[in-house]
Amino acid sequence: MPDIISGTKLLNDCRLLFGPDIVNITSFLQNMLPSELRMVYRKKVLETHPDRAKMLGRLESDMIQHFKEIVLAYERLNLFIKSQSANVLIAGNKTTKQREDVQKTVRHTAHSKKQNNVTEFFYKGSIPKRKLLIGQYMYYSGAISWRTLLSAIFWQRKQRPLIGQLARDWNILTTEDIRNILTTRNHREKFAEYACRNGFITHFQYLALLGRQRRLQCPFGEYFLQQNILNVKELDELVKKHKAWNREAREVVSPAGHSR
Repeated sequence: MPDIISGTKLLNDCRLLFGPDIVNITSFLQNMLPSELRMVYRKKVLETHPDRAKMLGRLESDMIQHFKEIVLAYERLNLFIKSQSANVLIAGNKTTKQREDVQKTVRHTAHSKKQNNVTEFFYKGSIPKRKLLIGQYMYYSGAISWRTLLSAIFWQRKQRPLIGQLARDWNILTTEDIRNILTTRNHREKFAEYACRNGFITHFQYLALLGRQRRLQCPFGEYFLQQNILNVKELDELVKKHKAWNREAREVVSPAGHSR
């Protein structure tokens, strides 16, 4: 594992998630469970999500960069903790099957694809048997990494117009209304949902604004073409497979909502 992720990176990751007072990562991480790391990570995600940029008076671009760093720090620490657990199993002289399972995990980690000197994590399991968004299907099918999926989501979100701006353009909300919504809503609640729930807009206006925003945002697949991650033929093939997968997912559920 030290060959894959340096001690300095792990120390910086620990400080990013847990605070600047950590000095010895070995003693700090040796007894930590993945569930404990995940709990701290989720809290950090809520605190640093780009949707909170306006509320905190920060640039969205800065928030996006910080959010990416949080995600990558979690991925590296999670990988390190799992590797440490694997080493304990080997040192404890467990069964041959356990040894083989650990070796398989290590080989998979060592051969993970890399981009810009950052380890890329590709999903290797079965595709969930349910309807999926195109980005989810691309990730679960192994076509793109988790990091690439996040980058594509951030890119598309940055391209689309803000609900508040659309509402102001349509004279549904005033600048003062928008300011009140941004300063009083819970950071977990989306702008349009809060505005509708508190009577700033009607349910019909809520649906109209969301529909307008979806129509104006850039197609999700455009990101992969711009970044030269996929060519047109590869993207078209994935879109066809995605549609076929969702058709199958619909067919396994009866009209009453029961699985056949």
